[in-house]
Amino acid sequence: MTTVPERRRNTGRRDTDRDSAELRALLHDIGHAMAMVRMLVDAALSEPSAATARRKLDLARSQTGTLSTLLERAVQPSGGCEPVALRPVLAQLCAQADATGEARVVLVDGPSPTAEINSTVLWRILSNLLGNAVRAAGRGGTVTVTISDVAPIVIGIADDGPGFGAGEPGWASLGLSTVKTLSETFDVAVGFQRRTPTGTVARVVVPASARSARREGA
Repeated sequence: MTTVPERRRNTGRRDTDRDSAELRALLHDIGHAMAMVRMLVDAALSEPSAATARRKLDLARSQTGTLSTLLERAVQPSGGCEPVALRPVLAQLCAQADATGEARVVLVDGPSPTAEINSTVLWRILSNLLGNAVRAAGRGGTVTVTISDVAPIVIGIADDGPGFGAGEPGWASLGLSTVKTLSETFDVAVGFQRRTPTGTVARVVVPASARSARREGA
């Protein structure tokens, strides 16, 4: 009988734990995407304005495309990168969050940069950060999203909530863990700072080419 060296067993266990954590994070994001579709449809059905209802259904249809991509990633993971225009991605996320959340979400006019990155990874990072900001801002609050620089690309997501770590328990748990893992894998820098007079600013720095460090190092 061949004995597997301790180092190899530990490596295999770490790989299994990492894969399990990645699957839990992906299922978390799939659940959020499904909830977003349901909320958009519910909002459209209760909307008296036909034009507004149609806009919300269009957002729901767009979200189903994202959901399909997430489900494909669960079956067949892919680390491929492609040119992604960031402003349209942010515009869609902001419109969805504004239509379904209690806070007002505003995308400020600015540059429209393109980055070479895995589009699903980018969506998951920004979606989780924006969702957390909306929950932190709460009813009557405001979330402001900006693109301030293009070399590298800097995205700001600012809420006027109580401040990082001072919101309702659990509001930032798995979502921020997912952000941390994905950002480290694709060389995207994510940081947080206090906002004056209240709230938090999430700062996302996206390089022009965000290749997967894990894939290149394999």
